[in-house]
Amino acid sequence: MLYELGIVILDQSGQSYRIMAYLLPIRNRATRLRRAQSMCVPAPALRPTLRRCSNFAASCYAFLANWMPTRLAEFGPDTGYDSIGDWPQAEPLGRFLDQLETAGKLPKMVLYNVNPADNYVLATMTGNFQDGSTPGKLQFGSAWWFLDQKEGMEWQLNALASVGLLSRFVGMLTDSRSFMSYPRHEYFRRLLCNLIGSDVERGEIPNDAGLLGGLIRGICFENAKAHFGLECGAV
Repeated sequence: MLYELGIVILDQSGQSYRIMAYLLPIRNRATRLRRAQSMCVPAPALRPTLRRCSNFAASCYAFLANWMPTRLAEFGPDTGYDSIGDWPQAEPLGRFLDQLETAGKLPKMVLYNVNPADNYVLATMTGNFQDGSTPGKLQFGSAWWFLDQKEGMEWQLNALASVGLLSRFVGMLTDSRSFMSYPRHEYFRRLLCNLIGSDVERGEIPNDAGLLGGLIRGICFENAKAHFGLECGAV
């Protein structure tokens, strides 16, 4: 069973986590409220729920929602007046993951950020908790929300390639469940191939079609298929 957990890590004591989304099977996520009520959950209360999970994706949100009071009053929530926030992530995130690891309950995770300042934080933090049980057990997720555009995607890919293992990356996400959002996968693939091709032209990686073809195929399909246990054919 695959779960999703959205968290805003604000408590510097490591004793509680602010939850911004319900914990539920992803196959049922369409039944979730559009924006769940924010609530502060003590860490001990969260652990029994985590023990029932084998996989989940954690989003390290850092955003300011509905930041224009006059427009909020005029149009209501979730009408486009959100912006990037800048809360500290590294230390409380590390404590959270360490508590799971110490309890032997650290599942596969994909960590997403909306502030590009956290790219290297997440890219290096995932490396701290790779235990060899699953290739790329913890993932630095693809550029998302404000960042799923050309520059943001390139920043994420370069950060992961610089301090992580790009060949194990599970690739792009589509979080809106909208048919019109799927072209972002094609956009991502073009940016990825352009980045790899540019590295080849500079002589930074081998010009080996077999090697690079496997790399691209893994990032765009095979890695996600293996990581999430998807039942689908080969490409």
